[in-house]
Amino acid sequence: FYMRSGRDILKPVKVLGQVTKPGLYHIPANTSLTGLLALTGGTSKEADLTNITIARKNGTVETKDLMTIVKSGQDPVLAEGDLIFIPEDKGLISPSTSNAMIVMATVLSVALTGYIVLKKD
Repeated sequence: FYMRSGRDILKPVKVLGQVTKPGLYHIPANTSLTGLLALTGGTSKEADLTNITIARKNGTVETKDLMTIVKSGQDPVLAEGDLIFIPEDKGLISPSTSNAMIVMATVLSVALTGYIVLKKD
C-alpha cells in the first residue's frame, strides 16, 4: 500500500483487545505503539496498560508497560505483520466474585437485622 506521495509503504498491523476500535490498520513506516493506540481511538477503561503484548511476524513476543514507555520515551516502532493485544485488567477481585460478596453481605445484613429486632422483644 502506498500513501498519496507514492513514497511510503503502509504496513498492516492488527490490534485486538481493550481498544475503542480493534481491527486491521495500515500504518506508515516508523509508526510507534502510542501512535497506533491513538489511531484506534485509545484504550477502554478496562484495559491493562501494564501488559501490552506485541507479537512480531518473526515469532518474537514483547510485553510493554505504557507508563514505562511514556516515562522513558522509548516508544517501540511497529513492523509489518505485528499483532498488538491489549488485555483486560482483571483487578484484585473478579466482577463475579465481587457480586457474590455483595449478595452475601446483603443476606448477612438482613439476617442480623432480623435477629436484633427479634431479640429486643
